[in-house]
Amino acid sequence: MPTPIVYEPVSSAYIGGMRPPIPEAAPANIPARAAVVLIALAAIGGVAVVVWLGSRDQTIAGMVSLVSVALAAGAFFLAIGGLIVSRQRGTGRVMSLVALAVSVVLVAWLVFVATDLALAILA
Repeated sequence: MPTPIVYEPVSSAYIGGMRPPIPEAAPANIPARAAVVLIALAAIGGVAVVVWLGSRDQTIAGMVSLVSVALAAGAFFLAIGGLIVSRQRGTGRVMSLVALAVSVVLVAWLVFVATDLALAILA
């Protein structure tokens, strides 16, 4: 007769040693930093449209303005994500709040510029 199969539990110390350790979450608020970078890029695009591209080529200025609006809107959502991350990890909320406020103002300004350029192109 074959020997019966019997369950033999293994100690938890042995099982815990087999798994690789889980990496710790970075304390930095990456979405807030990304929002600040997108805000800077959107602001550069908006200033370039107003100062330089608006007088040269209306079509390219309109496209750059729309891309800048999209970047600023992305920064808005990343700033909200930064607030969520700061709540979960206990990091500072200042950068996320500043990014949120600046992105709202920047989106409003860029939408105004984009609308002005769109009306100029249609005229």
